Amino acid sequence: MRNRPGILSALKISSKDQLRNYIDSKYGKSEGPIRILKKPDLGLDSEDRTYDEIVEFENAIIDVAKLSIRDAHKINFINCVFTGDVHVTQHEEEPPIEILFHRSVCIGEITVGGLGHTGRVAFDMVTAPELRMTASKIQVLEFTACHFGKLSIEDVEARTFDTYANRFDNFEVSAFRPQETKFDHSQVCLRGRRRKFNSFKLLTFPKTQEREDRDQKRASSMQFLLQHTGIHRDRAALAHAKYLLSVASKRQLWARGILRVSGAFIKPARIGALAALAFVLYVGVFCLPRLSFIVTEYDVLQKSTKQEVRNLSLREAIYFAGVTFTTIGYGDIAPLGTARYVAVSEGAVGVTLLSALLVAMTRKYVD
Repeated sequence: MRNRPGILSALKISSKDQLRNYIDSKYGKSEGPIRILKKPDLGLDSEDRTYDEIVEFENAIIDVAKLSIRDAHKINFINCVFTGDVHVTQHEEEPPIEILFHRSVCIGEITVGGLGHTGRVAFDMVTAPELRMTASKIQVLEFTACHFGKLSIEDVEARTFDTYANRFDNFEVSAFRPQETKFDHSQVCLRGRRRKFNSFKLLTFPKTQEREDRDQKRASSMQFLLQHTGIHRDRAALAHAKYLLSVASKRQLWARGILRVSGAFIKPARIGALAALAFVLYVGVFCLPRLSFIVTEYDVLQKSTKQEVRNLSLREAIYFAGVTFTTIGYGDIAPLGTARYVAVSEGAVGVTLLSALLVAMTRKYVD
């Protein structure tokens, strides 16, 4: 992460240890521009819950392991740092709840769930390892210039889903039903660059899920990107999203292995690499001294032909592997014995890989 928003930037804090030292040295002393609030200051019950109808904090470091906000009508956190988890839940449908997190950092995870009647939920310049939203009905859901190690949305209805200039290292959606969507696919790190998120040693990542659950959510997430974003204008991202969807949709390990190796027949570069590898291997095999060939040499000046049975040199092996792989076969080099079966296998591999390359190029650039 390039910039530490708000308080962390102002205090030049770049690690958990620095933040803890600051809290321990400043708590309980004269009030300054930045307040440090612990459990007694927040009026939480024995289970770290608050039932205040209005929860508003600005320029504050909230030092509790878990802050649980129940049935609030208005929640505003502006320029705040949370050292633990933040849970927001609602059991009453009236009046509609309004939630705003602005220029804040949460070292733990943020969970928003059970919102039965919500007007607006907005995250603006918020950084957290994980944001999880579940079982909610929201009018407007907004994300602006946020960075989440993981954004998980499950069983959520939204009239408007509006995002701009965010970064989601991991993006999972399941049963997410927005009516209007403004979502640029480039906000999702499809190629797994999550390590950069933890660059200043302040935030940690959520634990890895079970594979089956992870695959189901990945498939659902890729379907969301394909249906609700402009990813079709980006050929490379579109191909990678289709590849991830294909792999996540398979349960058998052998099928997943084939798709990974072949790039799900939508990544021409991967098929090309396989073809190049196969060609090099066959060149090596044809150079083996145990394989014999009838080599026909033509002398143009003497207008004569000479044949001999021998092994192939490297240059001859490259030539023979090339004409066999592409099934051209000029006939000036003919395999004998075991070499015939090797040549047949190379021809079959060549036809298969070249056909797969054509399919992959068509799926990526034409479909």
